[in-house]
Parts: sequence; structure tokens; C-alpha cells
Amino acid sequence: MGLDGVELILDIEEVFGLSLEPGILADVLTVGQLVELVCNEVRAVRVTRPCLSQKEFYDLRKSLETFLGGNRSAIRVNSRIGHLFQKPLGSLAWRRFCRVTKIVNERSLNWRWWTVRDLVEIGVRAKAKSLKNWSRGEVRTVVRMLVRQSSGYVGRFEDSAGLVVDLGLG
Repeated sequence: MGLDGVELILDIEEVFGLSLEPGILADVLTVGQLVELVCNEVRAVRVTRPCLSQKEFYDLRKSLETFLGGNRSAIRVNSRIGHLFQKPLGSLAWRRFCRVTKIVNERSLNWRWWTVRDLVEIGVRAKAKSLKNWSRGEVRTVVRMLVRQSSGYVGRFEDSAGLVVDLGLG
């Protein structure tokens, strides 16, 4: 793997609290194989719990809805934050929202170009670090999110997608 792949592994180690041996990664070619590797390393269990990203989206949407005055239909996964926090009070409202929710630093650059999905991923990553007993579904959600962030791939991909060949993490 190239630099993007190395960054992905570092992110996985940080989020899951792991220290992966370089040799263990040699045979990992697909997203699904990476998910299985992490599941084995954290001893993930087969239980059904609410999806991390879905729960984070609903919590975020509720916060945005309350803060912005109830325009629920405008709050979609691909909604731009800059469109939700429009002038004349856009920046001021954004800073207040950040202080109240503590989701991100209020001074984050380019927040106007972020989407609700970006905030969901930030929230999932923060909450994932505090999890102790992982379910297989939670591992899959977080690994796929980290793969998407590292590769910059914006489309849908299957667990059979190649990390290098299909997603460009070479």
C-alpha cells in the first residue's frame, strides 16, 4: 500500500486502539478482508445494535433542527452546512452551534463546504474511540468510513472492492 494506505492503517489503529503488525496486512486486498481483520483483532461480537452512523445522523439532525428552527426537510446527508447556516447570521449561528454541541471546533476552515455527512463522520469517529465491546456491524461501519475518508472515494462500494485496484489506496 502507498501513503494513503498507510494513513488508513494509522487511522484504524487510532480509532480501534490497535497496534497492527505490518506482516498481518500483506494479504488484505479488499474492504471486506480489512473489516474481518479488524473484527478479529478487536474480538467483535455478533450482536445487533443501532447503526453508529444512522444514530449519529438522527442525533445531529435533531440538534440542527432545534438550532435552526425546525426545517427538517432541509437536513439531508448531502446538505451543505453553508446552506443550512445562511447569512445574515450564518457564521455567528455556526459558532454558537459548535459551542453548544461540541461536535467540531467553531473555527474549522471551510465549514461552509462541509456536508451533514462530514459532521456525521466526525461524530462517529469521536464516539468510536470510546467503544470497548465492538459489534461486527460497528466495526464494518467505522472501517468503511475510514476507507472512504482515506481514499476520497465518494461513490458506493461493496466489501469486495479492492483497496488498491478499485479505491486507489495504492
